[in-house]
Formats: sequence, C-alpha cells, structure tokens
Amino acid sequence: MTERLIRALRAEIAARGLTQLQVDHLAGLGDGHCSAILNGKRIPKIDTVQRILDALDLDLAFAVREPVEPPQ
Repeated sequence: MTERLIRALRAEIAARGLTQLQVDHLAGLGDGHCSAILNGKRIPKIDTVQRILDALDLDLAFAVREPVEPPQ
C-alpha cells in the first residue's frame, strides 16, 4: 500500500474512534491483520484493502481527499 493510503486509513480510523482490532472485526479479518498492514509488516492483497474500505464505507478515492484530522 502506498504511504498516502496508509496515512489516510490511520487518520480515518482514529477520526471514527475505532481501534485497528475493531476494523479487523468489521472487515472480517483475523486479529492483528489491520495493524500489520498499517505498520508495514504485511502487504495486503487488493481484495483485503477493499474489505477494509468496505468496512469503513469508503472507496479508494478517499485517500486523495483532504485528510481527516484525528480527534484531539
């Protein structure tokens, strides 16, 4: 995944007040899967990226929009 997409996903997850483990469950992934992807320890298949995006009700275009600021 590109660094921009990773940053955008991290920001979106934080803005929604979700944990990466919650995203794993929403996307039907194994525990720690999202964390491994977002920390560069695992390179996901495109269908895994799509499952994460679907779980967050996003499409790939969200990564090119203005970034979401995480709550302070």
